[in-house]
Amino acid sequence: MAELLHVERRSLGDSDLSVDEALAVLRQPEHFCLGARVGATLVGFLSCFETYSAAGPRLELDMLGVLPEHRNRGIATALIRAAVAHAHESGAAVARAAVRTDNAASLSAFLKSGLVVADEAALLIWDRADADAAGGSSGRAPHALGRHLVRLPSRPLLSATQATLLRGGEAVASALALEVATLAYRGCWIEELAGAAAVDRASLATLLGQAALQQELHEAGALAPLQQAATHAALLAQGWQETGRHYVLSWSA
Repeated sequence: MAELLHVERRSLGDSDLSVDEALAVLRQPEHFCLGARVGATLVGFLSCFETYSAAGPRLELDMLGVLPEHRNRGIATALIRAAVAHAHESGAAVARAAVRTDNAASLSAFLKSGLVVADEAALLIWDRADADAAGGSSGRAPHALGRHLVRLPSRPLLSATQATLLRGGEAVASALALEVATLAYRGCWIEELAGAAAVDRASLATLLGQAALQQELHEAGALAPLQQAATHAALLAQGWQETGRHYVLSWSA
């Protein structure tokens, strides 16, 4: 594990986990990590895990790193292909990755591995600093948060929270919230935001972000498709912080 973290810090620099903390993440049953060696030296890795999706188990191709001196040799592409093949054999229906739009090398590796660009989105984050700056207000009241747990019958460990924003007893927005643990953070992914009004969609995301922090998660994140400009603007207005633009890539069996 120390060797893997060494590669991560030289290639990505996103994780500050200790060896024991990283081991605890990778020992979770939904996780697996592939490595590439040259001789006895680990030169690349791909950390993956499965999540709930309506289509069935979804493989998240999460953290991909290759030492700088070993890049442009097909290592990243080989890791992605091996991970997708393993997940397919294990029953995953779909796979997904998010790649920064300015990371041409990573994008090329995913495209060569058979994934396709499904969307372009802004990654927005809600963390403690955002919560403090927003003063805990989502800017729209009165409202309540309704939640119920959904699971996959074939993978009972894979679950998500179906959430609704209620106003006067009426559901005005909905979303799916997934709690995840990665080699960089423990957080909540907010997906499938829907509702007639952008401010209600953003208010629901903010309530879920606040709930994530109350559960001692590090942050909440949402990928806001660029074509949904009103949702993007409403999230920013409520205190969410954009951290970059990403291509969302997908694969299906």
